[in-house]
Amino acid sequence: MVGIRVLTAFVTISMSTAAATGVAAAAPHERPNIVLIQTDDEPASMLDPAVMPLTLDAFSDGVRFDNYIVTTSQCCPSRATLLTGQYPHNSGVTSNIPGYPALREKANTLATWLQKAGYNTAHIGKYMNGYESSKGSAVAPGWSEWRTMLRGAYFGYSLSHNGRFVRYGTADDDYLTRVLNGFAVDLIRNLAPRKKPFYLQLDEFAPHVGAGRGSGDCGQTAISAVPDPRDEARYAGAALPTGPAYNEDDVSDKPSYIQARRQFVPAQFDEITRQYRCALGSIPAVDRGVARVFAALRATSSLRNTVVIFTSDNGYQYGEHRVPVGKGLPYEESLRVPLLVRMPHRPIYAATRSTSLNATVANLDIAPTLLQLAGAEPCIGPDRCRRLDGRSFVRLLKDRHPAWASNRAIVASFDINLPSYGFSCRYDGLRTATSIYIEHQLLPSGASRTCTPSTETELYDLSADPFELANVSNTGDPRQASMAALLASIRDCSGIKGRDAPPPSGVAYCR
Repeated sequence: MVGIRVLTAFVTISMSTAAATGVAAAAPHERPNIVLIQTDDEPASMLDPAVMPLTLDAFSDGVRFDNYIVTTSQCCPSRATLLTGQYPHNSGVTSNIPGYPALREKANTLATWLQKAGYNTAHIGKYMNGYESSKGSAVAPGWSEWRTMLRGAYFGYSLSHNGRFVRYGTADDDYLTRVLNGFAVDLIRNLAPRKKPFYLQLDEFAPHVGAGRGSGDCGQTAISAVPDPRDEARYAGAALPTGPAYNEDDVSDKPSYIQARRQFVPAQFDEITRQYRCALGSIPAVDRGVARVFAALRATSSLRNTVVIFTSDNGYQYGEHRVPVGKGLPYEESLRVPLLVRMPHRPIYAATRSTSLNATVANLDIAPTLLQLAGAEPCIGPDRCRRLDGRSFVRLLKDRHPAWASNRAIVASFDINLPSYGFSCRYDGLRTATSIYIEHQLLPSGASRTCTPSTETELYDLSADPFELANVSNTGDPRQASMAALLASIRDCSGIKGRDAPPPSGVAYCR
């Protein structure tokens, strides 16, 4: 994308970082503020100048990662990975069910690490699925300020204000994204003048499906996103993208659960189009929110010392591979999401022009990167550290290209923990810069869609076949044997070689 620049950042290295983590950190006097904005269910394709012009303008002097993926394309496991720097098999959260209750070491996350390092921490918006059902309106560990959703809706929802239950109605100004954006601006104004640096995580709900207020094409059902009232007609005539993967013609090479799906009839096309338009319509409010966050940082003279990140928890499919709408699958539309990073404009940072970065990075790399920038450790006490599976990409922000960035295999996995499911119930795989290999362990079978053991596989050459139309597994492609062997060795991986102590016996280092 023209106009995006890679910022060469000088980060002073502190030798005090715990040997158990190996995360090289910035010196305390140079610690920046950090603002992370995360949408919900936004595929990489929606980060487009026609949809998010204000966001792209705000990050015009930042870095765009074009090959950023999530390790599990579903909300809670992706959010857990971002906050722990661990794969789902180590964090414990493999799907939305049960979600947060499955998280191991709940008090040992990015928020508590930054708080322990002297940061004021603020959470706004959606947290992890299942949190509110187990903890109610209580504040999660590590957060100094808490403005968190208790129900997934755009109107008629509830928020926890630092543990106090607050109900919102159906007036225009109660529209969820407006409210969350307002909190973000207020907290920046409140936190910026303080001596401590701050970490603010704004978790937008859009473009996730949610209840509206019973009006318009998007507000009469909970099965769509709901635009801000001022944007209700903005994308009323938008055309559904129907690329080569849409309503795929030949699925004989796909797993059995895809083969069992018929091509869409006109009514299905109309419904997919409606949901797509509603999702697009919910994005402009997020776009304005990003602009408001940047304006607040400028107004408080803190933008020059603030790292700002924009991303999404997972992507979404709108008709690709005969899946009407959904996520959780190991296809690019679900796995690949936006990632923009803008570094501070200070004398210790010098900029060199570039376009975008194609290095393979993932959501498990966010925590290690922020820890390095913040001079923090993934620990809440002696011998109470998380062993990170991700890597800091600060060197990439410094316009350097470590070997791991171009030859990296990310584990992609999913386990829905349900007795029956309509899609792949459990899979493990590897995603590299050029290929993706998937082993389905449980697939739905029969009319009951009961999850039964499977040995079906998928392999796609993403360079030659970016739309994943030709599954070349079991065709003699030599990549299958090598990727299957690598997956077998690292599917339960832990830590990074050269940075962390050896993992337990029988467990490999992550890539």
